[in-house]
Amino acid sequence: QFNGALLAGMVLGGFLRMYSRDPLVFKDLTGYPHANIDRFGYGTCFIVELVATFFLVFIFYATAVVDRPEPKDPKAAVLKRDTHVYSLTIGGALAMAILSIGPITGAALNPWRVIGPAFATQELFSNHYLYAWIYYVGCPLGGLLSALLWRFCFMRKTKEEVDQDKADAEEAAEDH
Repeated sequence: QFNGALLAGMVLGGFLRMYSRDPLVFKDLTGYPHANIDRFGYGTCFIVELVATFFLVFIFYATAVVDRPEPKDPKAAVLKRDTHVYSLTIGGALAMAILSIGPITGAALNPWRVIGPAFATQELFSNHYLYAWIYYVGCPLGGLLSALLWRFCFMRKTKEEVDQDKADAEEAAEDH
């Protein structure tokens, strides 16, 4: 992801140099997220980036990762595979995140989307980009919270895990 983001930042940097006569062409330098700290503050920017990333990862888990048993009828299995709407739900969650927090933080939702272009433009090392921690902490934390919620509240245990839990509980009861 870093290499792709770095390459994209370098390509956009080339376009920026080509179109440097019109400052409105690349309003946000190379098109990667810039938080609107002056208007919204650090706390708001951090929270919205965390929450939007949380919901995006939550939708990903809810559609693409969740373990559903396969139907026994082969025709039903083919129909089930053909009716998955992963791209629609994940894309919809991404679109809603961009529309809702885009004006606030630029809706990075992934720290690599910021690091590569910021590195390519040398903005990463400038003093005015000190708010970048919002992306480096908020996005991974939002994803982590969503993953933990799914792991401990929604994901089913396999039969082997349930049997192991029972065996561990019986062993603990015998020890006491």
